[in-house]
Amino acid sequence: MSDAIATIGEHRGVALHDHQSPERLVVVRRAIDDVFAMTDDPKDLLSVASNPRWPPESRLLAAAMLEAKQGIAADKREIRPDIDMRFVRACVAGVGSRTWRDPVRYASLLDYSSYGADRSKEPVRRETPLPGK
Repeated sequence: MSDAIATIGEHRGVALHDHQSPERLVVVRRAIDDVFAMTDDPKDLLSVASNPRWPPESRLLAAAMLEAKQGIAADKREIRPDIDMRFVRACVAGVGSRTWRDPVRYASLLDYSSYGADRSKEPVRRETPLPGK
């Protein structure tokens, strides 16, 4: 059995996680569109991937886009973006996992270290906590 969060559809090829209201899905789709618009500066993508206030789906997209930029640069033998991909992977670790899914926030339980006492970076609270958690 997979640990991946179940999906309820997709937007622009990005899977949408289950247990979200229609209103929340509007926010998620807009965030995905915003990430697709950030193709020039890898630091913008890093700011999304590392910020638990962004929807998990958009954070995973930002991380995937950074991975792709690194791979394309390597294939073309160009200078790779100055981004530590281990850090990027750590930022999104657990964001797509049922085991690490935060039952009361749209984030991973591993995200706590990302915001700690800084409540301005606290992930958005769910309208309804996840069932069974």
